[in-house]
Amino acid sequence: MAASVSAGLPVPLELEGQSVELAPEEILVSTLPVEGLAVAADKLLTVAVDATVTPELRAEGLAREVVAGCRPCARTLISILTTASQRITRRETSWQAFCKPGATISRRKL
Repeated sequence: MAASVSAGLPVPLELEGQSVELAPEEILVSTLPVEGLAVAADKLLTVAVDATVTPELRAEGLAREVVAGCRPCARTLISILTTASQRITRRETSWQAFCKPGATISRRKL
């Protein structure tokens, strides 16, 4: 009935054996949500979603928050490790250029 009214169509009814037709402007349609459901309505469509938060959903939400919170830290750590790796590579390259081919390096205690 609500879809017919929203579409501007008359609604036929049977009252005491007689056919009656109500015009859309004669009908007031209101939707009431069922307990535990989140409801959104448009002219032609009504959607209801179970809004009950179970322990499993709560745990999943917490896990997502932890992962989202760790992402900036992980990006920073990756940046630091990349920079350190590049510096080490440059130092090794410059040290190898300093050493003569075939030379050995000995360590002396001071």
